[in-house]
Amino acid sequence: METVIISGGNPGVPINMRKAPSTSSAIIDKIPQGSEATLIENSGTWAKLTWNGRTGYVMSTLVHTKGEPAGDTVTVSRAELEKAYNILGNLLGLRG
Repeated sequence: METVIISGGNPGVPINMRKAPSTSSAIIDKIPQGSEATLIENSGTWAKLTWNGRTGYVMSTLVHTKGEPAGDTVTVSRAELEKAYNILGNLLGLRG
């Protein structure tokens, strides 16, 4: 068993710990982002872990070893970002 960090998805939003490895399974706890947990098993899509005295399942993409970045980092130029902003703004009817 190893200690892991729970993080990813929407920053600041707690991560759902579920009773079984399924998004339709009952939520048994909400883990604050950045919390440490004990990894019991990682099956690829779901990780079985213990946190705060409870054992349950979290999506594997939200489980990271210490020192591992949470998610992929992508470098985008300012010009690319402005272009995307303008396209999205036009699609949504925003004026800025």
